[in-house]
Amino acid sequence: MAAPNVHVELVHDPARHRAVIGWSSDPALLRVTAEQLVCEAEKRAAQFEGIDDVAAEAERSEATRLRRILELILPERGAAMSAAATIPAELRERDQWLLWRYVERDGKHTKVPFCAATPWREASSTDPATWSTFERASEKLGEPGVEGLGYVFSGDDPFAGIDLDGCLDDNGEIEEWAAEIVEQLDSYTERTPGGRGLHVIVRGELRGSRRRRGSFEAYDRARFFTVSGERVGQRETVEERHAQLDDVCQRIFPPAPEPLALPSSGTGLAEADDRKLLERAFGAKNGPTIEALYRGELNGHDSRSEADLALCSSLAFYTGRDGGRLDRLFRSSGLMREKWDERRGDTTYGAQTLEKALTRAEFYGHRAHTPPARAERPAEGEDDREARQQLGEPLARALRAPFAWLGPGRGEDGGASGAGRRCRSRSPYGRRTRPERSSCSRSRTGSSRRPSCRTRGRSAS
Repeated sequence: MAAPNVHVELVHDPARHRAVIGWSSDPALLRVTAEQLVCEAEKRAAQFEGIDDVAAEAERSEATRLRRILELILPERGAAMSAAATIPAELRERDQWLLWRYVERDGKHTKVPFCAATPWREASSTDPATWSTFERASEKLGEPGVEGLGYVFSGDDPFAGIDLDGCLDDNGEIEEWAAEIVEQLDSYTERTPGGRGLHVIVRGELRGSRRRRGSFEAYDRARFFTVSGERVGQRETVEERHAQLDDVCQRIFPPAPEPLALPSSGTGLAEADDRKLLERAFGAKNGPTIEALYRGELNGHDSRSEADLALCSSLAFYTGRDGGRLDRLFRSSGLMREKWDERRGDTTYGAQTLEKALTRAEFYGHRAHTPPARAERPAEGEDDREARQQLGEPLARALRAPFAWLGPGRGEDGGASGAGRRCRSRSPYGRRTRPERSSCSRSRTGSSRRPSCRTRGRSAS
């Protein structure tokens, strides 16, 4: 349906909203499409500004009408501005955008990133080649199979994202524990696409290795956040909050038990930092499996405990026998949860899992199995003496002459002698000569052969 027709039908004939709603059964997708039209109208108004004031005013009026359309279609969200207008400019300026949609994995709907340039191809939060500009990604909004925009946190940007999952009740009120965090960070905050959580984005760097506990998650690299543009609160920009972020994380993550004391031996990627190690692991032949586990997916395993061990075992190939480093990498993964630090007697669940993973036989750059050395050839007669001692003289004699059954004339050395030896003579030059054949030897069929050249030569003479 053409955009101008949508405008006229919705504005002048509210009873015909059904035609638009019938075009998309997903209210969120319908809202995003209408918001995209608002954004396009505002862009056109900016282009005409100072050049054609009449056209600019017409586009601004069009944007106003479209906002009224939102109020008619979705009263509870219609007052929100378009996503493009509310997302902070400092995020839009970076080329770290992608698309996402729900994909069913392990029996549940998972948010999976896709490339903006090729929406049928999955993107990766660790591969910048799959990211795009905000403009290119936002152009795909409203297309079938596109749920929304996503922003990738990278080690090259100064941002960190805090995910407060399930902190909004049925009335849209923020639960007390989440409200304290939002108030303390006091930076750009928006509602998640599911409508039950909040995302807070700040300028800051996360310390330590723990990233997830209960409904709280925080990441500053190798992760993407879905971005809705539904701002909560008055902050429109991303604020610098290093000290506040440290304070929140220290409160959420109490001191963890000492990691498993294992020797830092073995090969592994000892020279690589954690980010390069993960990049190497994700780029391996089984990299997609490792990356899916690292994101927190069960990836076909029957339980989270099996997925924990699978991820640790895969990463142990690259860390070597460095239990502390392996523990740090797991804590930064999506599989990390409170169970990891649960006490199990004198140890913890996490320590037990690491110990199992580090019993593997192979590590990066090292093969535990080496070909056996070639056995030394025994001295001549040594095997005979041993055979005589263990099996007796008859069997030893049989070992020395394995072909005696072929007939008489075989010596103890297994060779031919006397009459059993084929009749051959030696030339004066040390070469064996063949016995002369009869010039008229017959074939098996009885027909005579032609004389050889040597025989014919003698006959001619």
